[in-house]
Amino acid sequence: MKSANSDPIQDAAQSSGIPQDKLLEMMRVLGAELRRPDPETEQKRLEEKLRTKLAKEHERQVITEQAEKVRLNQEACGRNGHRMDGGRSNRTAISGQVHSDGLFHGICVACLWTFTRKPSSDEMSFGVLS
Repeated sequence: MKSANSDPIQDAAQSSGIPQDKLLEMMRVLGAELRRPDPETEQKRLEEKLRTKLAKEHERQVITEQAEKVRLNQEACGRNGHRMDGGRSNRTAISGQVHSDGLFHGICVACLWTFTRKPSSDEMSFGVLS
């Protein structure tokens, strides 16, 4: 009768007549072989990896193109004096928001350009940062 503390690998090595270190090496090789994916699974992984790579490249390209369109739109709007209807109207497109810092921030509603301004010395004395 085997004790509860017996080593199963040692018991298997003794019962099969194979040295314990050789049995351990055979088990490692078998485990590595079982973990290796079959060719179909490996092919699916490679295809998914390629699809992901292509999707990321496409997304990067779309983001770059969109940022360029926004930049060109803002430049054109600035040349037109930030007017409504692409400069054909006399109405200004500049609006404003009061942010959490308590200051008014000008925004062009046509191109979403944010106008920045330097705080006055009075505002700076109250802790407003430039």
